[in-house]
Formats: sequence, C-alpha cells, structure tokens
Amino acid sequence: MDVSAALRAIPDLQKWLREIRQGAVQEMRDRGASHAGVAKVIGTSRARAQQIAEGRATGKRADDRRDEGGPDASADA
Repeated sequence: MDVSAALRAIPDLQKWLREIRQGAVQEMRDRGASHAGVAKVIGTSRARAQQIAEGRATGKRADDRRDEGGPDASADA
C-alpha cells in the first residue's frame, strides 16, 4: 500500500470511528446511562462524553496548531 494514500485516508477513518463512538454513546444514553456512567465506560470525562453524544468537537486539533505555528510547529522541523 502506498504510504501517502494511507495518510490521505486517515481523516475518513477518523470520521468513521467518531461516528461509531457517537452511536455507541447515544445507545448507552438511550438505555439510561448518565454522562458520568458513559464517561467511565469509554475512559473520558463526563463533559467529553456529553460532547460526543451531541456530536460536538472539542476544538482545534494538534495538526491545526502546527499549521498556525503553534506549540507543535517545531515537531515537523
């Protein structure tokens, strides 16, 4: 497999995995689990579990910070 092609496929894979995770979180919520209970199962905070259930992102990703010359910018240098 071409490494470049694999790297280009990563965003689609991440989107697919986020959709699976969101579906699982929503299913747990539909069955009566609290956000705190969901968080314990998936290993995150209650607030993040709620964000996932609602389909919200947490903010800028490390790749975005590198593009802007942020703290991770030197990692690619």
